[in-house]
Amino acid sequence: RDAARACVVFAAGGGPNTLTVAGVTGSGKTHIAAAGLRVSASRGLRVLFIQAQDLLDEIKDTFGDNAKRTTGEVLEQLRTVAVLCIDDLGANQTTPFAISELTALIDWRQRNNLRTLITTNMMSYSDIASTFGHRLASRLHDVATKRCGVVVMQCGDYRMQGAA
Repeated sequence: RDAARACVVFAAGGGPNTLTVAGVTGSGKTHIAAAGLRVSASRGLRVLFIQAQDLLDEIKDTFGDNAKRTTGEVLEQLRTVAVLCIDDLGANQTTPFAISELTALIDWRQRNNLRTLITTNMMSYSDIASTFGHRLASRLHDVATKRCGVVVMQCGDYRMQGAA
């Protein structure tokens, strides 16, 4: 309930500009985030929902000679959309490229007061820091300045309910 409430407040334009929703696989993070983005879109805001891996793949796809878009075009879209949701942060293998690009993007959006919603299975600062480094973990857990909020969903995998 805390996560749903936080997403409603976030979608309505309240609360911190960066909200991280953490929970185990199947806890409903993506569902709640998508609902929040629908509310933001209904308010007339441009929104983008993207899986973390797809975001990185879009950037990588700009590197080849046959690229359909430039890196600048991809980054412009990610940097200027009013509300960006990065889903499943940390669900895939992390590389120095991924750490660098995600940290730079989140840092840029925070410095420019743009709203970013992140879902992750990483339940704590130390989980994020051990995977992505302290620089990104600090940005996602910057509750001292009230620029960021973190909500941890305290429930299990709904997909496993009723499983034998």
